Parts: sequence; C-alpha cells; structure tokens
Amino acid sequence: MKIKSLLILIITILFLKKINSAFVYPRPSELTPIKLRPIISIGNFCPYKNYGVQITINKINYNLVIDTVNSVTTLSSKECRYGCLRLPRLYIPSSKTTVDKEISKGYYKDSTAWQGYVVGEKIIINHNFTTKSEIKMIALTSQSKPPANPICESSSMLASGIIGVGQSKEINSFVRQFSGMNNIPPIFSLTMCPENPRIWFGGYDPSVLEEPKKFAFTRSEGDSYGFTINNVYIGPNTLYQVTDFVWKSELDTSTPFIHLPSSVFHQAIQVLSRERHFNKYFNTRFFTEKKCVLNPLANFTIDQINGLLPKFRIVFKSNLPNSEITLDAVPSYLVIEGDKACPGIVESLDYNSRFGVSLFQQYMVLFDQVNGLVAMGRASCKPNHWVPAGNWGECKRDLNSTDIKEGGIECEMQTRPLKCINGRNKRVADSACHGIYKPLYKRPCYKEEESSEHHNDNSSSSHHPSIIVDNDDDDENSPPPPVSSTKNGKKITPKPVRTKKPTTDCKVDIGTWKVMGNWSDCDQICGSGLQIREVLCISTNGELLDQERCNSHTKPPSERVCSVSKCQAEYHWDTSDWSGCSTQCGEGTQSRFSTCIDSSVWRNVDSLNCKGPMPILERECLGQPLCSKFKWDWEPCQPSCPEMAYVYCYNSSSATKVDNSFCKQIPNLFIPIDCKCYKTKRHLQTTSTSEFSDSTSNSSILILPLISLNIIYSILILFITIKLI
Repeated sequence: MKIKSLLILIITILFLKKINSAFVYPRPSELTPIKLRPIISIGNFCPYKNYGVQITINKINYNLVIDTVNSVTTLSSKECRYGCLRLPRLYIPSSKTTVDKEISKGYYKDSTAWQGYVVGEKIIINHNFTTKSEIKMIALTSQSKPPANPICESSSMLASGIIGVGQSKEINSFVRQFSGMNNIPPIFSLTMCPENPRIWFGGYDPSVLEEPKKFAFTRSEGDSYGFTINNVYIGPNTLYQVTDFVWKSELDTSTPFIHLPSSVFHQAIQVLSRERHFNKYFNTRFFTEKKCVLNPLANFTIDQINGLLPKFRIVFKSNLPNSEITLDAVPSYLVIEGDKACPGIVESLDYNSRFGVSLFQQYMVLFDQVNGLVAMGRASCKPNHWVPAGNWGECKRDLNSTDIKEGGIECEMQTRPLKCINGRNKRVADSACHGIYKPLYKRPCYKEEESSEHHNDNSSSSHHPSIIVDNDDDDENSPPPPVSSTKNGKKITPKPVRTKKPTTDCKVDIGTWKVMGNWSDCDQICGSGLQIREVLCISTNGELLDQERCNSHTKPPSERVCSVSKCQAEYHWDTSDWSGCSTQCGEGTQSRFSTCIDSSVWRNVDSLNCKGPMPILERECLGQPLCSKFKWDWEPCQPSCPEMAYVYCYNSSSATKVDNSFCKQIPNLFIPIDCKCYKTKRHLQTTSTSEFSDSTSNSSILILPLISLNIIYSILILFITIKLI
C-alpha cells in the first residue's frame, strides 16, 4: 500500500509540474518592452484610438497598427494605387531589399482583400530596437480599402499598414519571425494603458499587474485569441442566457469597441437605461444611433464618472476560480475624448463577441502561441508619480529663500513632504520620479477671519486672526455657510464662518508655461487639419500648477491648423455591415453590399473607378448557438444490436459528445437514454410496412417501451412547464 501511495504521489507531482511548466516564462529582466504609440483616424471626426509601433526602414518612418486578429504584416508601397492612403511617405524597396515579385493575394479577417509582393527588410522599432535579420512582410500594391474603425464613417486609420500578431503557426508570421531571430518563445504580452502602452515579446512583466496572483490563464479557442464567457454583468445586474447567444469571444486590438451579439447588446442597454445616474445623462438611442454627443459629464473627472456609473464585468473560464474582467465605465461602454462622449459597445450580428482597445487599456493580456493560452490580469496603469507623504507643516519664515519674497516682504510658508510611488501605490526611491512634475508642496500661509455677515454681536469674546494649518488641498468640498434657523420659537444664530485670506501682502508665485514635446502629426493627409501639443503651468520649484496660476496672455498655443496638399480623388471600396445569418439555427450565409467611393469627398461613384480587389460579400455563418451549437443525435449500438441506437447531446462546434443537460432546452426527436436495444424514431420511419407485418409481435415488444417512455417524458416536460409558469 505504501509503495502504491508513493507512486501515486510521484505521478501527481510530475503531472502538476508539467501543467505549471506551461506558465513559466522568461524573467522580466530579460524582456525589453517596446513602447506603443496612439494611432488616430483621419477624415470624418472619429475620436477612437488604436495603438501601434513606429518602424524605420532605410531611414523612413512608418506607423503600423498592432493587430491581434490578422497574422499577415502589410506595408503600403509606392506602387499601391488603389485602397492605400496617399501618405507623404510610402515604402520603396532598396537595392539591398529581398524581393519576391510574384504577386501574393489574401484577405484580412474582416474579408477585406489585399494583394502585393513579399519583401524582406531589417527594421528598427521605435528608433532603439533593430531586428537581427530580415522581417518578411507584404508590400501592398492594392487592397479593397485602408484599415478603418467600424461605425466611424468617412474615416481611415492614419497608418501605413498593420503588424499582424494573430494566432499563427506560419513561419513568416511576425511573432514567429521575431521570436526566432531573438531565440525566445513565440509569446507576447501587451497593455495599452494610455499613460504607458507597451508590448513585450517573449513573456510578460508581473510588476505591471495590480495582483500578479490573479493573472488568469485560459485555453485559446480555435485559430484566434479567444476565451469562454460564463456570464456578463453590468454593476450587480446579470445579463441572461449569455452563453446561449455567444459562439466565441475574441481579443481584437484592431477595434476600439466591445462588440456584443444582438441579444446581449440589447440587454446591456436596457440595464443601463434603468441605472439612475446613466439615465440622467444618456438614453438608449445613444448606443443604437452610434453617434458621439457633447459630453454631458464634462464637469466630472474620469475617476468621478467611473465612481458614478456601474462597471462592466465579464466572468470567464480560466485556471483560477471566479475569474472576472472588471472594466470601468470609461473606457468600456462609454468613451470620452475631449468634449465628446461616444458609445463604446456596438451590436454584432454574427453571435460573436469581440473585446477591443478598451479592455487592453485596463488589462495586461498575454498571448502564448506555444501552448495555445491567453492570460489576463488588471494592469497597474498609473506611472510612477509624486503624492503627499504627510500633512502641511507649521508656518515658518524662510529668510534665506528668495522665491517667497514679493516686493521685499517675507511670506510665511508651509510645506509638506512628498513621496514617489509606482502604479501599485507602493513607495519607490525618489530617483524613480526624477523629471516628473510634483504636486504643490510649498505655499503661503493663510489667516482665518470671521465673516461679518454671520458675526454674533452678543458674543462675549472676539476672534483674533491667527495663522492656520490647512490639511486640505482645496475647498471644493467645503460645506456651504450655515444660515439662521428657528427652534421652539427661538432664533438660533450659527457660529461665525471663517474665511481664509493670505497673510499680509503675501502673493502666490506666478507659474511659467512649459511646452511638453513636439507638435502631433496633422490629423489629415490632405486639406486642412489640426495639430496639438501639451502646454503645462509649472512653478519655479518644478510643481505642476493649475492653468489659472500662469499668465493666460503669454501661454504658447496648444493647437494649430496644419495645411497639406489639396485633396485629390482617391477611390476604394466601402462596405456595409454584415447582415444577420440567413438561418436561425444551423448553417447559413451572411451578406453585405459594397460601393465605390471617392474618399477625398466620401461620395459614391461609378464602380468602374475602383480598380482594387473587391472585398468578400458573402460568407458562411451559424445561427443562434442555443439551437445550433448543441443538438440531439444518435448512433448505432455496436456491436450487440447494430440496427438499434442510443441518443446523446452533441456539440457541433467542437464535434464532441457532451452532457445531456446542454440540450435540455432543445426539442428532441429521440429519447435521451443509454444504449439499449430500442428502435429510435428515425429507425422506425425508415422501416417498411412489410417488415412490421412480418414480425408483429417482436415490433410490439420493442415499440411498447418506446411509447411508455415518450408518455413519461411528455408528463415530465408538462410538469416542468407548469412549475415555471
């Protein structure tokens, strides 16, 4: 017995070791993060952002969108006359470039067509990382249309192409090429935190996670990065039958939205319409019309909005119990950019859910192409920053300090200590915050005075002005002044209200303006556009001040109009949304229509003007998962009685038998029983009348139990229905 127990223990340890070995990745110190950059849309107003990297080939820079759905990497070449943006810099092969002039053709996952030739180039990523050997990519000669965000009509992404990091075993996929030349596994992780978006090839950095122990691994579905949803909640409210209406859930960095199947989408907006705070500022048309509106919450900060509105929660299957993705309202179902509020969820008619940039802006996601795994954990998005480490100190005169003197008058000042913390709110060395602007840590003292409006003349003692120490940063949350009231017929006079004023003739330092970084790219490639840059108000001590503390008349411009060449006619295909599946259950087709447009004015033109490859206009689909995914089936009982059958529940998507409980809501033609020698209904229908007449007694014996079980089953269904009613 002891030997047997020991063998079981050894086998168990080896098994667990094998499982855990899949989750062992290179140390963070061995990984070099590559910074991502936001990529905007041009054309019509589109506030949504995507993220990508800047690559340099032959001293020319190109912006490519990170795409976790497609595995092909494309770059618009000078030869691309149809379906490519007319950017000032288009790819031209050099004499050292490896070129395969044979034209390659293919389709992106959204069924947009492309064609071009394969080139091999050494590339520099973000000016600081050079590939050790050539990266093969497609130099586009034409495509149906440039990459664009769904629901953003008349706009395209300001990018030269895409870096396809989708699930693939092809040797020429970017992940396989990059990992091979650097001798690392084909694994990468990324987060799109607005303050610091990054991608790591070869593994992930646990220090970026809020709770590394809750980094949940799940098996990726099929040929895409996906996971299995168990349920969806908005705040405490659950959405019903989510698993019955979702075929699969994908992680897709090429879209800024959360795409929800029709049933789930409409449930979500109904729940939101019943939320008091949401309903006060928005209505359901906000989502169905797919239009941005002037932000009705402009007086609130993002943190205040997220504290006001319910969270969007997704419970999913993983190696940890109760794994959950918890997304703040902004950005998830609500996107706020400048003075605009825009919908963050859109309706999908193909029973698939897709989670885009808004998830990556709050989570780190790991993609493991070796083991077919995806892992998700909430990211610590805040960079290192200064915070107060204590209260304001006593007021003191600093005779040696020149920055507190105004006109020869010394000001009494008070200070407070600061500390440097990381995104997980843990203190780090002050050097880690070097060059980061500090919050206010030195200010003039204030004195307290009674307001004469509420002064009590009958008071036996008068209040003498005194220097005070204020532990609050501002008075925005101070209660309003009390007013007189009556109680039991007697007038009650409130205590004097104390106001704060600077000490004698002491003036607050006026800050100076500082320009942060260079002008952004022009948001248009032809005609007139806009460029922006950040301008901050900084004190002489390096403190970040409110804009009001600086002279508004001397502020450098933060926006300017940019003019580029006149827009010329540019033709490409535009497509409608996919229709719903032609069948409610089982296999069917989806269709869409295409039109040729002149993108310079975004008008429909004759189809003969579009010379690029046409997108796919029809594709296969499956109806509702509730009735398409699971179905009753049967097979012969071999070998004892080959003419008989047993009935089981079948998963058509994975081609496997599953527990009969999955088919409980689906009408069945058979009786779900174990393999016994009973003829099924299908077998009875194919049997001729003569066969029955030849063996009446035997048939009666076989049919009788079938009829009896049918009656029992019908009674059970009727009983359950009455109970539900």
